[in-house]
Amino acid sequence: MRNLPERLAPHHPRSQLLAPLYSHLLANPARHAIGRRLLQDRLLDLTIRMARDHTDYYGASVPKRKDRWNYENLIELPPISRLEAFRHNRELIARITTFGFVTFTSGSTHQPPLLIERSLEEQQYIQNFFTCIQGPLFPKCTNLLAPLGLAEGFLDHGSVLRAPAFGYSFIVDLANNAGQVRAAWLLQQSFNIARFESRISSIQGSFHSLYYLCHFLDEENIQLPPGQLKSIVCFGAPVPLHSRRNMEALLGIPVHDNYSLAEVFGGARYCHDCNAYHFDPFLVEEVLDLQTGKRIDEGSGELILTPLFPFCQRFVLLRYRTADLVETFRTECPQGNRAYRFRGRLQHAVASCQSGPLLGEAEVANAIEGIPEINRADCCLTLLSDSTFIEPPRFEMRQIPNQEGISLSIELRWDPRSRLRELNNLSRQVRQAVLRGVPSDVAAWFRRKSTRFRIEFLPPKSLRDREYWKL
Repeated sequence: MRNLPERLAPHHPRSQLLAPLYSHLLANPARHAIGRRLLQDRLLDLTIRMARDHTDYYGASVPKRKDRWNYENLIELPPISRLEAFRHNRELIARITTFGFVTFTSGSTHQPPLLIERSLEEQQYIQNFFTCIQGPLFPKCTNLLAPLGLAEGFLDHGSVLRAPAFGYSFIVDLANNAGQVRAAWLLQQSFNIARFESRISSIQGSFHSLYYLCHFLDEENIQLPPGQLKSIVCFGAPVPLHSRRNMEALLGIPVHDNYSLAEVFGGARYCHDCNAYHFDPFLVEEVLDLQTGKRIDEGSGELILTPLFPFCQRFVLLRYRTADLVETFRTECPQGNRAYRFRGRLQHAVASCQSGPLLGEAEVANAIEGIPEINRADCCLTLLSDSTFIEPPRFEMRQIPNQEGISLSIELRWDPRSRLRELNNLSRQVRQAVLRGVPSDVAAWFRRKSTRFRIEFLPPKSLRDREYWKL
């Protein structure tokens, strides 16, 4: 660690230095927790000093230090929100790398698009890094075939990406009808490429797009050969447990779920051992109390992320406010001693009262999505004859006016006035599902004040369209 260079160019011999360190951390995260923190602190110091020296925004806001930056004193820096990053976009671009390409994210259609620049050096370094870290996973044999993959993306028509040691990935826009048809066609093809597999064996994309693809294949009675698919990877928003199990049942293989953001490199992986998420060591995560703004080690708050050098060189973010409500807790899980559960976006959470707990809209949706009587949002794809079971449940949360408590209005697939006898049992089922799906302190509050959690059922199409569910 003492000899770690100040800057790692992608062609530099030491660009392979971090791969062995990270490979041990990823293989045995709980065992190497101390080493993880030491590595992160060293890279965090590099990240902050380079941000201060090479960006206008952090050059004006980050103070000089005689000692090194680390996780403990990171809290001295002010967080930056998505809106602030939008306003100061050009000031966040570092001057140390050349321009490569630009991506964007909005988080939802209610926010302006945030442009994110990546450098060619940065991309090359990441590719080189993962070649080093994943290389040992492939046996050293002459007849090894490189894999073919299908990945969700929005590049030019017919784009194919090749990553070192990973083979080819066909890029397809899975968010529309034509993309779904093209993806199904590619999955059925046999390829004749020297030293490559003959069929696509891995798929990655957002959960909803992959769910559409699964049901389109099922609806069209397209049968893939047994054993063809070996890997399914979801990225973006966390996948609800009920939906993930449905997808695994359709495909017959496990689904690897990853929380990620377009703004930063790295994310969190779902762990089946503790039913929560563990963050990659490529970034530093914090949780801030919503009332005090102070860092907390356990409980619910806003997730703050700092992507580490050299994975975030051109577009630099220190203590980025994700606007995600999370619960963090300590665990004895072998995949990591700290775990996280994602409760949804803060802008969609509802408070029971001024000082009472929050209910996250996503955690409520995840809790009740397995109840078949609840109506679903409309699907954007016309090629599916019946896709109501794919989309999230239609409901609305709001604080009870002038009282402590939350009202939950839920659309049913049938008119509740026509089946009044079923409503008591359905109400009990919804209440129990929600209380099982929220943090223990939130559940305890509503159990003590059971009358402050009201549930009403509405006929289909009673609520306004919830556009953000489709993002």
